[in-house]
Amino acid sequence: MSIRRTCVALLLGLGVMAVQAQPSASSSSGFSGPIAEQQGEGFVLPFIPGLHGRTGYRLVYVVDVSGSMGDDGLLGQSKLDNAKIFLQLHATLMSPLILRRVGLIAFDDDADVVVEPRHLLGGPDILMAANQLATGGNTDIPGAVVTTGEVIDKLPLSKIVLTRIIWISDGESTAGDPCPQVKELRQQGYRFYITAYGFDLQGEGAKQLQCMARATNGSYKLIPLDLADLLPFDL
Repeated sequence: MSIRRTCVALLLGLGVMAVQAQPSASSSSGFSGPIAEQQGEGFVLPFIPGLHGRTGYRLVYVVDVSGSMGDDGLLGQSKLDNAKIFLQLHATLMSPLILRRVGLIAFDDDADVVVEPRHLLGGPDILMAANQLATGGNTDIPGAVVTTGEVIDKLPLSKIVLTRIIWISDGESTAGDPCPQVKELRQQGYRFYITAYGFDLQGEGAKQLQCMARATNGSYKLIPLDLADLLPFDL
């Protein structure tokens, strides 16, 4: 399977899922916050996975690199390889359109700030850093939330300017429920929301990411490992 075909499949598949999962502004699920904030603010990007929304906000990728992310994902590649392609597509498609502070965090037993948020043109740091990610260790999501909060806190006007977190994971936290830490950050006044992608995630792991998304008025999207499930039934 070629890289080009993999990119197209992931881009189309994630786009289809995200469009289907996108709540309406009148939804009572708690997922409408960022979308509601984006209305009436001028230029809004056409929908690309992870790119909907207003321009000018900060963006931090948080990627699970625990051992299970080395397991098989889509199209004969590992889940981490799938995530790398998603990051590369996202950063590349974003860069010609907007200038933002962009950062990257990777976590397993520990959370590492791989790229400190800064203004990027073309996303070269994200692209190079994503290629260096490797799997190993457990899934300490609460620890990653704490590190993400520290990164947000360092950003100028972190309680005024919106930060978007794109969270990619495939498993349940091995260090307890992460949702309380997320809620605490919001209660402290930090303006951020989480778009969470779960690789074939079921049970408690899915509930944890859903809770993190709801607590921030964000959204959760399941990435099934059966390619056929990426397509809508009426396509």
